[in-house]
Amino acid sequence: MGLTLELAGFNMFMLAVFVISGSPLVVLSSYFVPNPSATNDTFNKLYSDTVNNTIQKVYLYDYKSLEKDLSNINLRLEVATNACAGATNLSALSFTVLKPSTVSSSFRLPTFYKRNGSPLDTQNPDNYKAERTICIFHANASDTISITVVLSTGSLTSIPFSIRIIPTEDLSLKLNAVKPLTITPNIPSFYSLQFPSSPSLTSARVFVDSECLDKICMTISVQRKMCPVFDQERSIHYEGIFQTITSRGALIVKREDPFEEGFIIVLIAHPSYGM
Repeated sequence: MGLTLELAGFNMFMLAVFVISGSPLVVLSSYFVPNPSATNDTFNKLYSDTVNNTIQKVYLYDYKSLEKDLSNINLRLEVATNACAGATNLSALSFTVLKPSTVSSSFRLPTFYKRNGSPLDTQNPDNYKAERTICIFHANASDTISITVVLSTGSLTSIPFSIRIIPTEDLSLKLNAVKPLTITPNIPSFYSLQFPSSPSLTSARVFVDSECLDKICMTISVQRKMCPVFDQERSIHYEGIFQTITSRGALIVKREDPFEEGFIIVLIAHPSYGM
């Protein structure tokens, strides 16, 4: 799916998005944070372990920006499990991201959904993995950003998992640039857009054009640059403006409160087909 942002004055922002089918809606919840079982964890490193109903795993990360421009830093959290592939009664594998500003997020794995009345698709690998962009809009460039990830389950049987956080410098959209990406119901994405300084640019037009042949329902949302970011199907309507589509759509964003300086674009795929 291609997403293009056109500013008044014929300046163009462009973002390409490719949507594929995947697992269903993330479930939000909260968890008690026990004493950590791991500390000083390393970014870009893949960690693998197991959890059960008596053992939780906690990973602590400290991101030091070294005075970098945090507006372009994308901290991407990846979690996956291959526990009992094909089972339909797995207990939840859950995690929570906590920051000094108390922003948190959590969801469960694996997740399954029915397609057009067919049996649960328990073999789809997208049901066993999830990704999140960690919101750091409130952080200062001189601060150390502390991140805590908690993994837990109610299962008596140990459930294997893998986890890593990947920092990249690609959160900001660029003029006349194309950014390809993939989203599923378990892998939403958001990106940041800063209005140019020219006062003649008074609005932005957001175009969405999906290349997905299955006509998967998705929502594009324009929100303020603040935490938390509402990137779940049940919460994306809480903030800003949005449109739900299957193939193409458009939004006009005026350069006025609360979007005087810019905004973020949130993209989610829905867990079922159709509108």
